[in-house]
Amino acid sequence: MRAHLSFISQIKQKNSRSISNSFSNLAFALIAGFGIGLIPNFASAQITFQDLEKIALEFHAEYDEELANQHATFFINRPPNPSMPTFWWNRPDHRAAYSSYVDKETGHREHYIFFFSGFAKLQGMTIDSAVLTICHELGHGLAGSPFKDKFPGEADISIEAMADDYAVRICFPRMSRRIKEQSLVMKPTQIANSDFVRKLCESKMPTDERGNYCRRVFRALEFDRLYYRTDPEIREETSFEAKDKTVVTKVETKSDFYPHSQCRIDTMVAALFNETRPKCWWP
Repeated sequence: MRAHLSFISQIKQKNSRSISNSFSNLAFALIAGFGIGLIPNFASAQITFQDLEKIALEFHAEYDEELANQHATFFINRPPNPSMPTFWWNRPDHRAAYSSYVDKETGHREHYIFFFSGFAKLQGMTIDSAVLTICHELGHGLAGSPFKDKFPGEADISIEAMADDYAVRICFPRMSRRIKEQSLVMKPTQIANSDFVRKLCESKMPTDERGNYCRRVFRALEFDRLYYRTDPEIREETSFEAKDKTVVTKVETKSDFYPHSQCRIDTMVAALFNETRPKCWWP
């Protein structure tokens, strides 16, 4: 997930149960699995519950048919029951999460994405940053191998770096055509507005349309950089100019493994330009 602490839950069942019962089990499992994990001094929420609902509608318009062809469906903040529409939104956790359920009898797979209000309130969050976050969570289900280590019978879940790559390389280009970038007042000193980013976008994506899109992605990624820097459990500085110099010899598939924050930024920038995945995680 975009947030550093992920809760990846796979419902295990010996017998077939109703969807509502299985999802209620998932709800209780997630509540038990999440810590509060708050960052002090939330900024004012830039993403409202209504914004998230509109974003969700656009994701469904883009992905429902594709997933139906895969014998799958997905949900964003699906409530445990219809009488609790804001159940997940009311949680203060400063993260988003992914989980999935596969019906053993039919093989139908459900992808669950959770986006909490605590995450929406974090400094730097924008509509585009929220879209990238949801793209990342969806990537855990759609990005393909390498997969996280799992117990027998669990569904395949793509590793964090693959979800990062999918978010920018595949998902965000599709969603950006459906969702307009919100108006932002950004400080001139922010790196997304810097000469470095402008020149990089001009060289990699020379047309005006592609250059504007390029800068839009960098603006969305500013949230990730701020999150990595300020989250108490990460506290890592990143840069669009510097690169992670790590060179791995194998892909790490431990379920709780996250690449260094700089490696994650490098991964998403490489995906933006359709370049090879960085060696900091991809040998």
